[in-house]
Amino acid sequence: MKTIPLLPNIYKKIGWISLPLTLAFGLTVNYFEFYFDSFYIGDKQEDGLFSGLSTSIQGNNLSNELALSLFLFSLFLISFSKEKHEDEYVNHLRLTSLQWAVIFNTVILFLANWIFYMDNFFQVMMYNMFSTLVFYIIRFNILLYRTKYEKQD
Repeated sequence: MKTIPLLPNIYKKIGWISLPLTLAFGLTVNYFEFYFDSFYIGDKQEDGLFSGLSTSIQGNNLSNELALSLFLFSLFLISFSKEKHEDEYVNHLRLTSLQWAVIFNTVILFLANWIFYMDNFFQVMMYNMFSTLVFYIIRFNILLYRTKYEKQD
């Protein structure tokens, strides 16, 4: 079976180093309204580059987009980098972990649809964007750890 090429193992280390930094940055932007002044689209005036667009776009700060992109990039590096010893069993663990992550994400989406409304639903959806990759990383690493631990016994 042909699989997609994975990134070299060094990118996993880069992802693990950048993950707490990007998570802290994202939480700071989201909950403490931290913004960079230089990340605005156009001017806050009417004569900006996007002056013909809706006024909600004018003066839009890109700190949220930067935080989201960096956090997703960190999760991507961790998820799609090779292990030191990559074999068919590790590929099998990847596949089953990804399947469980999609199931988990679908169940969360289904429950949120019936439990949360309006702004609360938006908040749940915001975190649900990351749940597939986060749950995949957690499950894959637990299965990998169990496998290594069982081989040592």
